[in-house]
Amino acid sequence: MAGLRKPGKRDGSNPSTILVIFLSFFVLLSIGLGVWGYFGYSGQEKLREEAKAKSQLAKSNNTGEQYALTLAREARLAYGDALDPDEMNLYKLAIDDLLSDGGEFGKQDAKVREAAKKMVAEMRKSLNYDKEGKKYKETFKDSFTTLNKSLEDARAQVNTAQADYKALNERYEKLEAATNKSWKDANVAITDGNNKTLKAAQAQTEEMQKQMKRNQDLNDEKKQQSDQLENDKAKYEAVIRNLNKKIVAFEVQKADPNAPVKLAGDVHALMLDMSPGKTLWDNPLGKVTRVDIENGQLFVNIGAAQGAKPGLSFNIFADNGKRQATGQMKGTCEVIRVLDNASVCRITSLYDLEGREIVLADASKGRLARESENALKEGDLLFNMFWGSHVAVVGNVNPNGQPADTPAEQTRNLNAFMQILQNNGVRVDAYLDLTDNTIKGELNYRTRYLILGDLLPEPKNGDAFKPKQKDKDAEGKDGEAKQGEAKEAEAKEARDDTPDRAKAINETMRAMRKDAIERGMFIISAENFLGVIGHRRSRSANDLGASSFRPSVMHAGQDASQLQLGGGKKLDEVK
Repeated sequence: MAGLRKPGKRDGSNPSTILVIFLSFFVLLSIGLGVWGYFGYSGQEKLREEAKAKSQLAKSNNTGEQYALTLAREARLAYGDALDPDEMNLYKLAIDDLLSDGGEFGKQDAKVREAAKKMVAEMRKSLNYDKEGKKYKETFKDSFTTLNKSLEDARAQVNTAQADYKALNERYEKLEAATNKSWKDANVAITDGNNKTLKAAQAQTEEMQKQMKRNQDLNDEKKQQSDQLENDKAKYEAVIRNLNKKIVAFEVQKADPNAPVKLAGDVHALMLDMSPGKTLWDNPLGKVTRVDIENGQLFVNIGAAQGAKPGLSFNIFADNGKRQATGQMKGTCEVIRVLDNASVCRITSLYDLEGREIVLADASKGRLARESENALKEGDLLFNMFWGSHVAVVGNVNPNGQPADTPAEQTRNLNAFMQILQNNGVRVDAYLDLTDNTIKGELNYRTRYLILGDLLPEPKNGDAFKPKQKDKDAEGKDGEAKQGEAKEAEAKEARDDTPDRAKAINETMRAMRKDAIERGMFIISAENFLGVIGHRRSRSANDLGASSFRPSVMHAGQDASQLQLGGGKKLDEVK
């Protein structure tokens, strides 16, 4: 023990050098690792977030669930709901996959995907979606707030308008009450004034009515006197003309006592004076605008506006360049369809340069040659000298070429003739009714023409007309019964002609003709009248016979008494 040495006491104020160095190195190492770890972590933060999101997506085995969650997050953003950072990362990673045709979500049902894509597209369009930032600039919540505020403002305006309306309505009711009171007061005043005025007027009513009646009577009397004056004037002018003719005849006889003298008597011109050499129809009513020879039609510039009607007929002449007729008459036409200012006419007759009729049914080469010499052309003039004139009709007229032996048939022919007159714009002032020998209407100063029909045949020896009897042998076994029925039918259909009836009607015709001469009226036969207005009787399309009408002009020295009337009658035969 003696050899052991007790250790000396250690100085605590001097630390070990090795320990100090170790501690310094450890501090520096910790600082370096901290700095390195800080900068390394800040660069990897984004990657770690994406990795974390992908990890969370990878942990889910239900793709449909992620599909629905992504759509829900899209809807939440559109509504205006905020997503937490994790959900936002999941939304940004999945939304593009959801809207594309490929990717994990492309395995979903096509109808569901298309509906989802359409919904998202419409929301983004409506709310101004920021595609880069994957967020909505506007939201449904904001829109709802704005619309709700607008609604509240509109309700406030409505309330204000209703209050204004109520105030105005109360004001209107007050004004209406005041107006009604004023109206009632005015009505009372007006009624009182009317009653006073009416009483004053009633005091003079009888005298006023007497004066009005007297004034009307004076106007009627004035009109009658005026018409009578015009009629007397026309009558005396005719007498003066006849006397002047007789004076001229006596002067001729005085100059040459041996010269034969034929007084004019009641011989009367058939138509207008031809001495100036003018064509009879010298005032055209219109012109041809188009010719359709293949269909036998013309187009003219006279229509409903000018008073044209179906059945109106025209004579056609060439134009000499001065709207005057020149050369031979080319043909006639009849209106079949009327327009406003135009009409369609059918061609009813054609004439060559010599005045001979070209039969429309003739298909020979000669017809074409004759037709080309005097062909219808655009610009040809239309004439109807009786347009708008006043006439009187007497006698047995035969417009359709059908004979008439009974009063009923004669009346039908007369009505048909007057219908032709009406279609041609002619006014019938008077006509002789052949059923009862009475004159319907009266001649006046406007009546310029007397249209003469045929005289009625007067039975010889005073024998009355007797119906023909049917042959009994043709009756067969029931001859007597059928003969009785035939007699009864004939009694109803037979005319009631008697010698006295025919004679009386003919006398009335002569009296009307004499009256027309005294009035200075022109006289024309019914047949010539139809020729003058361009009317042609309807004929079969296969009829190759020409009509009896041939256009010609009176020549100097022609005896007026020998001029032909209708039915081959001469003027002196109806005296």
